[in-house]
Amino acid sequence: MHNLPGYKYLVPFIESYLPAGFTGIDPNDQVVQKMEEELGMDKQFIYVADVIQLKILFTSKCFQDFFGPGVDPGDASVYISAAHPDDLQRHSIARNKYLRIGTDLFIEKKGEAFISTNIRIKNVDGIYINLLFQAYLFFSEIPYPSTFAIMVLTDVTKLMKSRYGYHFYMGNDHAYFRFPDDKLLKTGNVFSKREFEIIKLISCGHDSMKIAEALFLSKHTVNTHRRNLLKKTGKATTYELVMELKERGII
Repeated sequence: MHNLPGYKYLVPFIESYLPAGFTGIDPNDQVVQKMEEELGMDKQFIYVADVIQLKILFTSKCFQDFFGPGVDPGDASVYISAAHPDDLQRHSIARNKYLRIGTDLFIEKKGEAFISTNIRIKNVDGIYINLLFQAYLFFSEIPYPSTFAIMVLTDVTKLMKSRYGYHFYMGNDHAYFRFPDDKLLKTGNVFSKREFEIIKLISCGHDSMKIAEALFLSKHTVNTHRRNLLKKTGKATTYELVMELKERGII
């Protein structure tokens, strides 16, 4: 039984079509129509993937609203090709984590996990939107042993107010698999423009004095920002913070 309190309408869809490997999905089925109605109201779409076979099995119809009718919904490279150049590294890192989780579940032959992050993606109008990727991954023995993923995609451009912030979650908490709000999107790290400037200078090896000179600030102000960054992110040192941000492709 799949427990998805945030996206309840996905449960009957999964239970109806998992036994057939998400093939032969009937658009006139009430379960599918209910799901498409919910997705349309929230300006979302989903795709279902076999993570082990690296194959997209199904994509809901609202995909075309984002990418246009001429784009193949079964082509996973669409999301890479449309990603903002500055987000490509982070997109690649998030994708690798997604694949690693799927592989781990397959090796264990049990379990489920969630991973989500936001990536700037060029839409059908040629405009970069902030697209939230929320994946629910689970191992199933039927119709054959594999890890399947339900990916929910949402335009959160209006909700992500800071261009220096990003959302990232990876774990087993069902509460993160729900329609995004400000609280959910702040999971990860959200920085002010000044904080992000200081982080980048720290990553270049500059001490507080050099950062102060570069940004025309006092050393005391820079040190205050550094303490606030550690408090905000829960890190013990700025080195630890920088390493994590590099690992996630943020800097």
